[in-house]
Amino acid sequence: MCYTFNMLSNLIIKKCTRGGEMTSAARVKIGKASGIVGIILNALLFAAKLTAGFIAHSLSVIADAVNNLSDASSNVITCVGFKMASRPADKGHPYGHGRYEYLSALFIAVIIIALGVEIMIESIKKIISPVPTEFGFLTVGILCAAIIVKLWMFFFYRRLGKKVNSQTLAAASIDSLCDCVATTLILAGTLISRYTSVDLDGPLGIAAALFILYGGLTVVKRTVDTLLGKAPDKAYVESVKERILNYDGVRGTHDLMVHDYGPSRQFASVHVEIPEELGIIKCHEIIDRIERDFLESDGLHLVVHPDPIAHQDDETRKIVEDCLKEVDGKLTVHDLKIVNCGDKTKLIFDCAAPEDIALTKDEIKQKIIEAVKAKHPDFECEITVDSGFACITE
Repeated sequence: MCYTFNMLSNLIIKKCTRGGEMTSAARVKIGKASGIVGIILNALLFAAKLTAGFIAHSLSVIADAVNNLSDASSNVITCVGFKMASRPADKGHPYGHGRYEYLSALFIAVIIIALGVEIMIESIKKIISPVPTEFGFLTVGILCAAIIVKLWMFFFYRRLGKKVNSQTLAAASIDSLCDCVATTLILAGTLISRYTSVDLDGPLGIAAALFILYGGLTVVKRTVDTLLGKAPDKAYVESVKERILNYDGVRGTHDLMVHDYGPSRQFASVHVEIPEELGIIKCHEIIDRIERDFLESDGLHLVVHPDPIAHQDDETRKIVEDCLKEVDGKLTVHDLKIVNCGDKTKLIFDCAAPEDIALTKDEIKQKIIEAVKAKHPDFECEITVDSGFACITE
């Protein structure tokens, strides 16, 4: 089975890409191809299960057949979603239409949940008013074949979903796994009913419905998180940090903000600290190179804001950093400015704080001020505490 889904997925990837390059057009072709495969297989499963369900008078089998019909509809949505998401940017949508793909995943999740509710209601009705289930080897054979096909579809969608970074295909893979488990429960109930006097068609229908509902709600949460603008993956944030710090002249980086407008449609901004003695021309060259490299390698539209830092501030910066570590090891300093005011020295800086820190912003400020005063009574601090978005720490 692993060989067959690998073979088909490899064939689709090869046919849809040129030289292995994953372009936007290639993503759409792969999405459409996977949708067509799903439509064909789910239509066949619907016809086979519906026939078996009527022969066996099994509500759970008929419900499972209807599930496959809804899956075929979801596959149509997958094809449409990829097509609409591939539309280029226009005057009304300057960031493109990539989020259509997230909406199609959400629509599939709603269908999954609606189906789970329907199966739940019908299963409860059958428990209240039982109807004998008839055993047949045809029914068992069809259910066994359906389990194998759905498990195959789970791996097939999961692999293609990872390859093209698609939440729609990820939702389809979860849906297929839910179907596989639901059909397994129905098969178990059919066999138990055959060899015992206990009819589990209704209770197992409820169990299948609960599993389907869980899968649907999981997809909803993941998709809604993306639409609302969830924080970027921590590993991705760290990789961006390391890459930026590797550029000559860059002393630090902070305040990364990533906006997701669909797969391969990410826009971001970040602040980088560059020694002021490099001059504006050299600084501009560094910024241009960073922005160009991220666009070419990651397809990330990155806007870099330079923060000039004075070389003579290094010693004072080290003092501030040590004081921040005393308060919390995750706190970092950036945009440090030093203003001499006669017998006093004013330190103006921003402090990046992680979201999970137990202290409030006012408490952070107060503790930093106390720590700095303890070491240098002539220093006065004016602090802005940053939190939220993605702060890349040093």
